[in-house]
Amino acid sequence: MRLPFRDALSPKGPRSMRAEPSGRRQLFVALVILTTGGALGLMAWTLRAGGFDWLDALLMFCFAMTLPWTVIGFWNAVIGLLVMRLTPDAALATKCG
Repeated sequence: MRLPFRDALSPKGPRSMRAEPSGRRQLFVALVILTTGGALGLMAWTLRAGGFDWLDALLMFCFAMTLPWTVIGFWNAVIGLLVMRLTPDAALATKCG
């Protein structure tokens, strides 16, 4: 019996997962890293008023742990909006492979 997802179950993974990241993925990662770094810098600048103590460090740590989800969701929504508004066929524009 042939499994339909045999490649996905193999130790090497499917061929598409072994490929180099596309330009879209690299752009997305760059946007997320730059936005996260900027937000963390602004948070540190805000918390430094009046001195930076252990409570500020704890706030900074908690902010840094939850920020990536917010940033990823934001850029995902922005890119999705742009794709839906600027392309005549959004499904065709997002087709991978």
